[in-house]
Amino acid sequence: MVCPYCGAELADEAQFCVGCGAALDGTEAMPVANPAVAPAPVGSPAPSKKPKKGVVIAIVCAAVIVVGGGGGLAYHLYQQHVQEQEQYESAHSKHALVVSVKAEGWDTDNGASRVPVRVKGKTVDGKKVDKVEYVASDGSGIKLIQGKYTLKAAGSPIAADGTIYQVPCTKAKLTIDDAFAKGEKIDLAELAEQDSVLDFTPIDAADVTDDEINDAVTLAMAYKGKDAPNVDALQHAATNRRDTAVAAKKAAEEEAARQAEEQRKAAARHIEAQTFSVDLPEYWDGRVTVEVDGDTITVRSKLYPSRVVIALIGSTNPDRNMGDIAGGAIKIVPLSDNFFVRLGRTRWSYVAADEAHSKKYFGSSHYSDSVSEEEATELTDLQSLGTVSYSKILSDFLASEDSHSSDELAQQDKAMQDALTPSLKLL
Repeated sequence: MVCPYCGAELADEAQFCVGCGAALDGTEAMPVANPAVAPAPVGSPAPSKKPKKGVVIAIVCAAVIVVGGGGGLAYHLYQQHVQEQEQYESAHSKHALVVSVKAEGWDTDNGASRVPVRVKGKTVDGKKVDKVEYVASDGSGIKLIQGKYTLKAAGSPIAADGTIYQVPCTKAKLTIDDAFAKGEKIDLAELAEQDSVLDFTPIDAADVTDDEINDAVTLAMAYKGKDAPNVDALQHAATNRRDTAVAAKKAAEEEAARQAEEQRKAAARHIEAQTFSVDLPEYWDGRVTVEVDGDTITVRSKLYPSRVVIALIGSTNPDRNMGDIAGGAIKIVPLSDNFFVRLGRTRWSYVAADEAHSKKYFGSSHYSDSVSEEEATELTDLQSLGTVSYSKILSDFLASEDSHSSDELAQQDKAMQDALTPSLKLL
């Protein structure tokens, strides 16, 4: 068969012309790079220079194909640009972090300062990060773009009541990548691999130092948010809390020391003989010495060691002789049916006053061992436990030549008896 368009010889079953590319079924021609032109028959007129329809269609189709290919490449490049832009925006979108903080008594809604947290690491762009951010009681306060970071407490917050905290040494490591959606909030406590809880332990108020208060105040002042606390008030609260605690601790220590000293003195006042014990009166603390010999306890004046204040003698057969006004027993105390304690003394106030009376009115003394007024004053005070003064007894003695006595002599005996008798016990 012959092509009706260009006259080329074709196979009978051909669907397209191999010369001009024209479809032989009446549809548009297939494009042909270099369509062949059949030679004109002899004697025929020269072919026209106007391109045949098939050739024009082929060229147009080829142009459409080229243009269509260029549009696909442009669309692909556009799509790639959009994707890259979205990836950039996602990588640089800020993720709000929720940081878990445990600190007894700390509440930023109640006037406390925020927790300073040091953030170190690198962003997705490789930029170094080293800054202090501030976390509120709800865990908010830190926003980060994609990157790798380490979070650690940078110092102590200050509670509204002035509490200062021990700074924890725990660190939370965090990697923000494409696993998180653009701008997704990240709760560190939900990441099982993170040591994310900042656990602040209150420092005992009495142990807080000026440096610890100043460091916390400096960090609190660096936060410039709209909800920044009154740092001056917090500093005053922290200082006052510490000073009050220190004063209370000092008072408690002094009271403990006082009680310990009382216990020591009480132990020193508890005297044990072979068979019985007695507690000496507190009034004598530091003013007497004690000697123990078997069942005899001898108490002497520390200022005048030769002078006996009282002697306690235990026996199964006590001496019933009570002595005279100058010396002897003031009481015999039964501790059982067959054991007794004799309280014996020399009444030094009488001896000294009687000697002074004799010298005044008779010019001499019948006592071989003279007792000075200073000795009599100390010994009378010890034997009466401060209830009687020697000067009063002396005054009574010297008031009359005929009478050399005083009603207060019996009073000093009773004072010593009342002080010693209740504590006498068998061992």
